[in-house]
Amino acid sequence: MLKLFSKCFNCKDITLLELLVVIVILGILANIAVPTMLGVIADTEADVCEVNRNEVQNHYERILVLEGVDHQEAKFEQFLLEYDQEICPVGGIVTYVEGEVECSVHGDNGKNHEEDENVDEVPFL
Repeated sequence: MLKLFSKCFNCKDITLLELLVVIVILGILANIAVPTMLGVIADTEADVCEVNRNEVQNHYERILVLEGVDHQEAKFEQFLLEYDQEICPVGGIVTYVEGEVECSVHGDNGKNHEEDENVDEVPFL
């Protein structure tokens, strides 16, 4: 048994070239993984913002109907102060425009202008 352990410890050491190859492979994997994860995080933040905006819009419109009043900017600002919850996870400014709650960062209630422009193009696989 002792001879078996001594044989393992007498193995050839790692060369500088092998170490360099491992570092290059890890770098390539990091270059693939990091942007992918950042994209997932940004998509998740946009989804959270959209869900929160829809919830705020439903609550605000319900209050307008119950009180029997029309939308006023001051009324919406007061509602946001009373709502007292974070709507946009990246700190976008929330406004009520033409019956929809919009965010200054994620805007257009979740619609992306690039999707509209690329309708006739073949998708990249």
